[in-house]
Amino acid sequence: MASTQVAQRFDVFAAVRELRLPEVAARLGVSLEKKGSRYWARCPFHAEKTASFCVGESRWVCWGCGLKGDAVDLAGRLLNVGPLDAAKWIAGELGIADLPRRTVDSAAMRERERQRERKMAFLAAEDRLRDRLSAAHRLYLDAEIRLSPENMGGRVTDGWCRYSDRRLYTEYLLDCLSGQFGDAVRVEAVLDFKDGGRCG
Repeated sequence: MASTQVAQRFDVFAAVRELRLPEVAARLGVSLEKKGSRYWARCPFHAEKTASFCVGESRWVCWGCGLKGDAVDLAGRLLNVGPLDAAKWIAGELGIADLPRRTVDSAAMRERERQRERKMAFLAAEDRLRDRLSAAHRLYLDAEIRLSPENMGGRVTDGWCRYSDRRLYTEYLLDCLSGQFGDAVRVEAVLDFKDGGRCG
């Protein structure tokens, strides 16, 4: 009995190795874009704005977080199952073997998708905030220079003080977004912006 199970296990992995990894990744919900001979996507294992998840015909690697592997590794991580169950899922999903498929927890899959959507929404809000802060910083800096004591005959005007303060505040917020003060401050700045807070 044990030898039969071992033989079946090797057969499953051998069958899965014959499959094209891009097809397996697509079945797992990874949105791929072909560039040259490889496929690229935003990594499903960490939040990122540009695609660093590279998929070849049989291996994948994320140049952002460093994870890598084959089709079984990818399915195992995304489905939260062991290698054998991952191989069986792939085989059953792509119809290459009549094997009992492990039931995947659909609730866990939906929660993973919700987490991914929340990450993407956060990154989009961060991009919008950075764009608005950069534009505001340019305006404040221009006004600060225009109203500076050097250009106002040595007078220190209220306008110069106001725009100088605003320019410094936008620089602080941009530093927050860069992660200079830690991720907690960065997240707080973005969430405050999403909730209607001012951005300079």
